[in-house]
Amino acid sequence: MSEALLTLEELTVKAGNLTLLDKITFSVKRGETIGIVGESGSGKSMTAWSILRLLPKGVKAAGGKVCFKGTDLYSRSAEEMRALRGRRIAMIFQDPHAALNPIRTIAAQMDDVIRAHFREDKQARRARMRRFLTMVELAESERVLSSYPFQLSGGMLQRVLIAMALCLEPDMLIADEPTTALDALIRLQIVELLQKVQRESGMALMVISHDFGVVSKLAGHIVVMYGGRMAEYAATGEILEHSRHPYTRALLKSRPSVKHVAERLYTIPGTPPKAGEPEKGCKFEPRCPFRAGRCRREAPPLYEHGRGRVACFFHEDLKNV
Repeated sequence: MSEALLTLEELTVKAGNLTLLDKITFSVKRGETIGIVGESGSGKSMTAWSILRLLPKGVKAAGGKVCFKGTDLYSRSAEEMRALRGRRIAMIFQDPHAALNPIRTIAAQMDDVIRAHFREDKQARRARMRRFLTMVELAESERVLSSYPFQLSGGMLQRVLIAMALCLEPDMLIADEPTTALDALIRLQIVELLQKVQRESGMALMVISHDFGVVSKLAGHIVVMYGGRMAEYAATGEILEHSRHPYTRALLKSRPSVKHVAERLYTIPGTPPKAGEPEKGCKFEPRCPFRAGRCRREAPPLYEHGRGRVACFFHEDLKNV
């Protein structure tokens, strides 16, 4: 069995006395895809920023480890991290319009990225840009390269960001909400594109989304997050068919269905906790239909079941519900 490419071991992130991520633990092997799902504010993007050590001012890792190829990234110097970002671990950010400079051409921005990591002449860099734009199915690569971001559609910009990440041939790609604000057809195309490039490159892929549909199509394993904690972790099939956490079940129940179009869409009652909000018990307790007194007093640990983990006192009971 191959060793993990990336491992998070009880990663804890704090802003002052507020805990934003609480003991996040999972691993990803080369060639594998892992999905991270949850509502806004659950800690999905914070997990990605923590991996790349791009935490906002005043926020810091307060415990645990982030190991890449066996080395703790928080033991590396700032210079070593700059060399690693993009080249070994690349990231696609949520909003392609915000991620690209509106007054510079696509070619100029891709060239900056390549020159930062490769010693290639101008002709070789241009060829690299065209090759990866073609890989992400932007056939008119020269037109795209000469364009400014405002001259391209949202779907094209998302492909440009994927090409920009892939052109450094990373070992791992983190895609943070890669289909946000895209229509249904373009969303499906981006999902299929990520599947294709992951198969062809053999890189590890981490997909962050609030959309279970996107994650379930791409990921072999899923991490469900709530309030900065892991609610559940298991193989995708296990999550979809036999989830053991009430929050996971509520998210799955909230998905629109083409089979029951006349039914009112289910919504989870209440509101998610604020980021870093201190609570003694289970953070999902105020919204949970299975809650008991114990849930208000104690935070459940991560119980192991098979190859999965779940943070619920009643996971064995829910197995058969």
